[in-house]
Amino acid sequence: MCKCGIPKQYTDWYHTRLTGRQMVLCFDNYTSPSFNIASGINQGCLLSAFSFLFYNANILDIPNRKNGEIGSGFIDNIAFGMQGPTFSASNQKIQVMMEKRGGCIEWSQIHHVNFEMDKNALVQVS
Repeated sequence: MCKCGIPKQYTDWYHTRLTGRQMVLCFDNYTSPSFNIASGINQGCLLSAFSFLFYNANILDIPNRKNGEIGSGFIDNIAFGMQGPTFSASNQKIQVMMEKRGGCIEWSQIHHVNFEMDKNALVQVS
């Protein structure tokens, strides 16, 4: 949010809202002890869409447009496109983008985000 120019008073308020949170699980006749929540936002919070737009924004900086790579996203859905002379060349570009230093896998570890690899697809357009 700071990188996007959101005033510090708002980012400080939002940080406070996400800090020191705890949760209790209740189901059947069981209630768990209280435990800390390391990340995330309340289920159903009206700020969640707004939050994800900022939280995920810099993953779209990873593609190198000069190399025929593009990225687009909305909330927690991200799409990358590659342009290459062959299917194999495009697949190689995706692999490099995912695995390189500062790439998607590193980003996901820093941001505590898991990619659902079964939702990935490589499509060749002729």
